[in-house]
Amino acid sequence: MQLSLNKVSNKSVLLPEILRRLENEEGFSILDAGSAASSSIEFFSQWKCRLHFVDIYNNAILSEQENLDYQELVRIFEELFLVSDEAFDVCFLWDLPNYLDNQAMRALADVLRKRLHRSTAIHAFSAFSHKQPFPKKQYSINGISSISSRQIENDIDPKFVKTYATITKYLDFLGIVRSTLLTDGRVELYLKPLVTEKINT
Repeated sequence: MQLSLNKVSNKSVLLPEILRRLENEEGFSILDAGSAASSSIEFFSQWKCRLHFVDIYNNAILSEQENLDYQELVRIFEELFLVSDEAFDVCFLWDLPNYLDNQAMRALADVLRKRLHRSTAIHAFSAFSHKQPFPKKQYSINGISSISSRQIENDIDPKFVKTYATITKYLDFLGIVRSTLLTDGRVELYLKPLVTEKINT
């Protein structure tokens, strides 16, 4: 994967709310579906925490998912996400759902729910409409309310564009806490496990 040299920073309305609960805690665990961006590592270095970067955009699962069955998808996601027995306190899925077909989304959901607790905060981007083109970007954090993005230059496109309603259909153990419509038609989402679900305590 190649990244454009043009890095753009955008203000996030939801990020401060997602991260606020971490200010008085130590030893928390962060999942980032993207790569180990230096800005994210530097930002989280102010706290005592564990960072797990999945680097999903460089994984063959995105290009091969339509040739894999459900059990194979689950196995790959388990290798990527279940790196320890601990639950994640914050998950940055970014725009990952828009790269996954329906079967892969079900596999992701069944694996992800094993590593959440009732207070886990999840960040994601969805589309406002299924028909809109979705930008192909790599995301990172460079401030309490600032998310950076760079254009990804590869052959894998976010062709399975999902609205927030579609994301919560497949991730049905999550509920939307807040959402905000961005100027380019993306919707920024803050999600948490539903209290009725059997999630780790």
